[in-house]
Amino acid sequence: MLGCACPDEVFQHIDYSETAGDAGPLRKITIGERLLVYLADFDRTSSVEHLVKTALREGVAERNERGFNRFRLVLLTAGPQVSDDAWQAMLRACPEWDDKVHLHIVDVKDAMGL
Repeated sequence: MLGCACPDEVFQHIDYSETAGDAGPLRKITIGERLLVYLADFDRTSSVEHLVKTALREGVAERNERGFNRFRLVLLTAGPQVSDDAWQAMLRACPEWDDKVHLHIVDVKDAMGL
């Protein structure tokens, strides 16, 4: 669903955890000690801007600390409350944004099992 060009051996080691950070409840997936994914429920927060900025800050810090290659922030939502251009603009306005950060907006129905 998120697309990945990683070799198959990367997927031999996947860890999952749940945590409560400043961004609110997050689910974390680490894949092959290369990729860090945060899953956040947009509908559980009152401010999407706060969620994006906080999760991005926390995720990039963790990515760098652990020496991962990429960080993906996945916002799970029940519908497109904000346009894709607005999401991307929020992301790029954050000082932590770099070319190793990706934002995905996923309908919660499409993310069953994540």
